Amino acid sequence: MPNIKIPTDTFVQLTDAIASALMEAELGEGLTLYMEEGGSFTEAGQDIYNVWNDEAESILTSNGLENQNE
Repeated sequence: MPNIKIPTDTFVQLTDAIASALMEAELGEGLTLYMEEGGSFTEAGQDIYNVWNDEAESILTSNGLENQNE
């Protein structure tokens, strides 16, 4: 299957949606332990999200989707 280049904003949105879904599936209600009052992640939460974000990017690229700017 040939690689498909998609706009950066779309690639970032897809990566974020996948990472968020995976993190929520892993932590369930425990996700709230990693959230600040304003809705952002705590430092530990951001570290966990970054791992899932890398995994999400890997999922996209292994399925032929590439960031247009790379």
